Amino acid sequence: MRTGNCFEDAGRRATDPFNDENWTLVHGLPFNPAIGMRMPHGWLEKDEIVLDTNSGKMIDKGLYYAMGKIEDTVSYTKAEARKMIVDTGHWGHWDEMFHETEALLEGLGY
Repeated sequence: MRTGNCFEDAGRRATDPFNDENWTLVHGLPFNPAIGMRMPHGWLEKDEIVLDTNSGKMIDKGLYYAMGKIEDTVSYTKAEARKMIVDTGHWGHWDEMFHETEALLEGLGY
């Protein structure tokens, strides 16, 4: 079940104890052409496949990164994601690279 929050949706799937798929949780900054800047986003990766939990679609990793002009990412194993969720009390994002973008988005009303 999708919540509409990419970090929660991806995090839930990546850390599900009943799911043996072993997806890697990834947080990154894809470019959003609608607002002309990068926005924090969360998704899952396994081998060369991306599962975007917002759309529920799987796509080739190279194509996904090219379409989103994705350069910077942070990846978490199932165990690392579980620890971050417990330690922070939220689904993410957790890395400092997102702070500047978040401040800009808040200033724009997002």
